[in-house]
Amino acid sequence: MGMMSQLIFRYGATCPSRKKYHQYVKFLLFSKNNKVALVTGSLSGIGLGIAHSLAAKGYNIILNGFASDEEIRKTTQDFNKRYPNVEAFFIYADLTKAADCKKIVDETLQKYGRVDVLVNNAGKNDDIKACNLSAALLTSQKLNGNKSFLST
Repeated sequence: MGMMSQLIFRYGATCPSRKKYHQYVKFLLFSKNNKVALVTGSLSGIGLGIAHSLAAKGYNIILNGFASDEEIRKTTQDFNKRYPNVEAFFIYADLTKAADCKKIVDETLQKYGRVDVLVNNAGKNDDIKACNLSAALLTSQKLNGNKSFLST
């Protein structure tokens, strides 16, 4: 699938055909090139497990969460050693703040130019649990240009 077709689908133009749409979906799911997953809360627990699963499938991983600088460095290095065909990159963002939700998306798009998978997993205490829905909404809106999105 050519770059023009990818841009058409990415920015919401009318789908030229069902066949091209399915080709695009296959490209995103099975292509080993340039896939990017942004996983919030990915320095421990479920988020870390999700990030490892995606990296094993060939996704470049944007890590996010709260930890010491040493833990962040070790986790990032571990990903880069374990999965030599992908890149792990950490972006600090406090998802209780709308500006940081925008920042994490902006920095991801600046580095990779795309986000194929967004996993809104951040949640540790009552403050962050209260922001989980708003963080998912804000990051998804930023990625989708304020269009509707599917949240599960």
